[in-house]
Amino acid sequence: MVSKTAFINGIMMAWDDVGEGPAILLIHGFPLCREMWRPQLACLVAAGYRVIAPDLRGFGQSDAPLGACSMDDYADDLLELLEHLGVERVVGVGMSMGGYVLFNLLARFPERLSAAVFLVTRALPDDAAARQRRLQLADTV
Repeated sequence: MVSKTAFINGIMMAWDDVGEGPAILLIHGFPLCREMWRPQLACLVAAGYRVIAPDLRGFGQSDAPLGACSMDDYADDLLELLEHLGVERVVGVGMSMGGYVLFNLLARFPERLSAAVFLVTRALPDDAAARQRRLQLADTV
């Protein structure tokens, strides 16, 4: 599979875009990248879907700008990617942190989503203990 890259929302972003039909946007979890979706791509394409699987900023082959990133930043990047690709609406699929990004997209840009699928994620933000564990994991990674 050949990854695609472009300058999107101030960063060089990498993604896969395969198949034809209604678009599905796969949003990976932390600390993973779009490679986590490889097993699902062929099945979704065979079922008649266009599948877009980006690396969020700071992950995989996408740029890692200095400083912290917010869910707004990630969601804005994805919206700009959809604009770049000429895609009006997608089925959004978010896993773990990708679910947080999907919640952000749904709250701010509901007209861009035809459906939303949340995997291994939560609707509420992390409490202080969970946030600390996540920050420790980020430091370790």
